Amino acid sequence: MTLTKHPGSSLFLYPFRIFFIAGSIWTLLAVVLWVLLLMGKLSLPLGIPASVWHGHEMIHGFTSAIIAGFLLTAMSNWTGIPAISGTPLILLFLLWLAARIALMFSALLPPILMLLTPLFYLVLVLHTARILLISGNRRNLIMPLVLLFLGSGSSLMLWGAITADYAWVQTGEKASLYLLTLLIAVIAGRITPAFSSNWLRQRGLRHEDVSRLPALEIISILSLLFLAGADLAGAPNGLIALLATITATAHLSRLFLWRGWRVYREPLLWILHLGYLTLVLSLLSRALVAVSPALGLNLNLSSWIHLFGTGTIGIMIIGIMSRVALGHTGRPLLLPPMALAAFVAIITAALTRTLSLMMPGSYMLWLTMAALLWCLAFALFIICYWKILNSPRPDGKPG
Repeated sequence: MTLTKHPGSSLFLYPFRIFFIAGSIWTLLAVVLWVLLLMGKLSLPLGIPASVWHGHEMIHGFTSAIIAGFLLTAMSNWTGIPAISGTPLILLFLLWLAARIALMFSALLPPILMLLTPLFYLVLVLHTARILLISGNRRNLIMPLVLLFLGSGSSLMLWGAITADYAWVQTGEKASLYLLTLLIAVIAGRITPAFSSNWLRQRGLRHEDVSRLPALEIISILSLLFLAGADLAGAPNGLIALLATITATAHLSRLFLWRGWRVYREPLLWILHLGYLTLVLSLLSRALVAVSPALGLNLNLSSWIHLFGTGTIGIMIIGIMSRVALGHTGRPLLLPPMALAAFVAIITAALTRTLSLMMPGSYMLWLTMAALLWCLAFALFIICYWKILNSPRPDGKPG
């Protein structure tokens, strides 16, 4: 079923439309609620600790919406099979929305409803695997596998919170972050050099050395998998620091080959390179956290988690959404003027949130500033792209 193309229903013409808007609204609301909870200005009927709710919703609430919007849209390009729209898309969105509401009011609802988020992932897994298999596109079967593990990470976090076994919460959170790192490494590793090379070529600029080395690609992904496995298995800090440093070096080398400095005039491109740089920095942060006891430093996993969360995830999501929203609605790849302010806001939010962890005496002040900047970034995205995402393509094509 395809909805008629009028403004009132355009959000459900293609997956990226509704999920980009809904995810942006949700992260804005969830961050405001989290800060109010921290300040003691608000009470919610959460059936789990507020800190677990916050971590889960930033990883498995907000990010899962953007992943769904991007992946379901990209699969149409990969396979040639039309993306879901109309009633099936509405039902999928309502499942995601029900999961957000159920968790926020979980103290008032049957505990089984807390599993709606893993169910959302499972539906995505079954749908994406089916489309990839019937189209013969086995190259991308890693995507439903990552979704399956993300659903497992959500389940571990929720199970640990319900049973008050916070080792499971930490394991689920850590596993989920590594899976998101892998997902970003795979997707950004494909689109960032390709988009950059195309942009340079179209302008008659040197582009031949924007490259990907097969051996380096394999080393980058394998080193990340070894690091994740060692960290989740509780390996010694020295080994984690070594693996994290090797992984960061591999990904920095990869980033260097993409020649990001050559596209500094195009915000839709340099934002992707900058986002990937924060991935490298987050890996170095993981190494530093591992050796901090030996160095007499007082660092914990929060340093790595928030640099990756507010830096890599925030910057990459804003950058990818901005490009997809233009390209897949048939519009020129020209960043709306106010959207550049969203880029500045999300970058500043990442810097401020990282600094907040180093300022224990004024932690809440820095945290509040970071939250406001994060909310500003996504509010600006909504303002800039609402009309674009809620209007049919000008050329009448699907998208």
